[in-house]
Amino acid sequence: MGWCGEEDMTARAGSGKQYEWEANDFAAELLMPRRPFQSDAQGRDPIFRDLVELADPGMYDVSVTAAALRYVEVTSEACALVCSRAGAIEWVAKSDAFRYRVPWRGDALPGASVARAVCNGAEPNDGAETLDPYVWLEVEHGDSLEVFESTLSIPSQGQVLSLVWVVAEDSGHDD
Repeated sequence: MGWCGEEDMTARAGSGKQYEWEANDFAAELLMPRRPFQSDAQGRDPIFRDLVELADPGMYDVSVTAAALRYVEVTSEACALVCSRAGAIEWVAKSDAFRYRVPWRGDALPGASVARAVCNGAEPNDGAETLDPYVWLEVEHGDSLEVFESTLSIPSQGQVLSLVWVVAEDSGHDD
């Protein structure tokens, strides 16, 4: 039996790790059934402060990473979960509503990102920190967007997780 690492846990179809992908889907559905999880996630912002509550033993009793991945799968919010280690991006998971280009696996974290600051010793922010849209996104000038970043440090894995959340200013979203 081989070691199942982070890359295996986030494997998706077409990655050459079909069995891991199927096992991840099965485990997510078993531990966090789509409809109840989606109902519990509704009204929660894509910030770690909210997702820690979903991961709690009183709710789904899963890791915050697992809850964040499931949240990204079921939400109607435009958000992406970015995992980094040592200042480089390891993987990215995007919600269906997230239609923006972001740095990808192997790329350095953006210099002005909260994740970069956390890698350099700053405290993570599990709330929503407002950023210039150009920090994370490749967007057209004139696009009217608000971008937020929420971070979580996982020292035992040497990782920083970021939830990057995009709100189009004409979306009518109340913040």
